[in-house]
Amino acid sequence: MGIYRLLSHLLLACCLLWPGLALAQVEDAEAQQLLTALADSSFAEKKTVINRIAGSGDDRARYWLESFGANKLGRIEDSGQFIIVLSNRGRNWTVEDALTKENLGEISRRDIDTIRVNNALRNELEGILSVIDLKSPNEDQRLSAARALKGSVSGTLAERLPTLIDEEQSADVQAALTEALGIYQVEEQGDITAVATLSGSLNSEARAALQQAMRSDDPALAAAATKAMESIEQKLKLNRAAETLYFGLSLGSVLVLAAIGLAITFGVMGVINMAHGELIMLGAYTTWGMQQLLPGQPGLALMLSIPAGFLVSALAGIAIERTVIQHLKGRPLETLLATFGVSLILQQLVRTVISPLNRTVITPDWMSGSVMINEALSLTLNRLYVIGFALVVFAGLMLIMRKTRLGL
Repeated sequence: MGIYRLLSHLLLACCLLWPGLALAQVEDAEAQQLLTALADSSFAEKKTVINRIAGSGDDRARYWLESFGANKLGRIEDSGQFIIVLSNRGRNWTVEDALTKENLGEISRRDIDTIRVNNALRNELEGILSVIDLKSPNEDQRLSAARALKGSVSGTLAERLPTLIDEEQSADVQAALTEALGIYQVEEQGDITAVATLSGSLNSEARAALQQAMRSDDPALAAAATKAMESIEQKLKLNRAAETLYFGLSLGSVLVLAAIGLAITFGVMGVINMAHGELIMLGAYTTWGMQQLLPGQPGLALMLSIPAGFLVSALAGIAIERTVIQHLKGRPLETLLATFGVSLILQQLVRTVISPLNRTVITPDWMSGSVMINEALSLTLNRLYVIGFALVVFAGLMLIMRKTRLGL
């Protein structure tokens, strides 16, 4: 009785799973037919097959077409199994199944029939792959694809773009596609109405298209392009000024921290500290040393080096004060000469103990990259962190100076 129930449950499970299994088989059968048509067709017919693959809705379509364009799509001659070449070095090539992506190991290249592609098909593939990306459900992917089209729209793709623009729901993607189409229309067709689309654009490809139009034999087109470029140049000046201000603030943040230390030292102790820069240097080498102690973890090392750098510089400052400064209180010129000698000692100490060569501090991933404000202005994250850190230290120091007994 127990065996009967078990068989009944197994039969029921197979019945429930059968539609899914059948669907998978149908999908793989259709994919096999598409890839077979791509392999057996002439170059003239392959264009139609490529469009059929792109419009199949199969998640693997982009991978197949990319591999085809890179001469990495083929099939095993004996079995007819379609494969994608992962590595084509040597006599044996590492391949995977094109349908399942299962790694098949190494196969002799003589047993592989590569599906050939020519330059005309490669150019066609660029536009088709762009269309696939533009139909992605992911808005970020569509936006990235739309931006990549600027300056690279072909005639075939230009015919499809108006439809894609009308179907697009995202305003950002629509704007990027409209600009990409406008660049093509100005460059290839000399369309004066498209100049208005590019007016105010900060994209380099759009500016190049307008500059080309400024040299046009059509006076109306040249005049419209010149006017559009004038508005763009004004925007570029404002963005360059903002970038210069940002760089100045980041550099000024470091100088502010150094200047605060000098001001407090001279204001409280009456000491002109010529070794102040060397104390900052000790903090920098502390950061480098922490990254040597924690290889492969630059972010953690950097976070730990912040308190460690303060501690090392503080201990060095206490040592200088106890051994040199306390004997010269009230004599600022003599402290100037003494601390200048200390600075030379610290410099030579670092050269001897570590190296006279520059040492590199690795920037963690979360400090790399930039924040893109527009296509002419991006703010690097490392400078942004410097400004933020300087503000935090400055605010903390003001609280100590004004709110604590030590500061008062």
